[in-house]
Amino acid sequence: MSHPRIILNRLKSKAEELLEEEQAEFRAGLSTVKQILNCRGINVTPETLT
Repeated sequence: MSHPRIILNRLKSKAEELLEEEQAEFRAGLSTVKQILNCRGINVTPETLT
């Protein structure tokens, strides 16, 4: 593994620790649409998103 890749992986894991769950727009596995629906009180499950 190259040095830049190692540094990137360390930065990503640290960023995940620091960011709030609400900051989902550009994070893997999180969806802006899901966040909007949750704010509106709409229960979101994987089945309702398909």
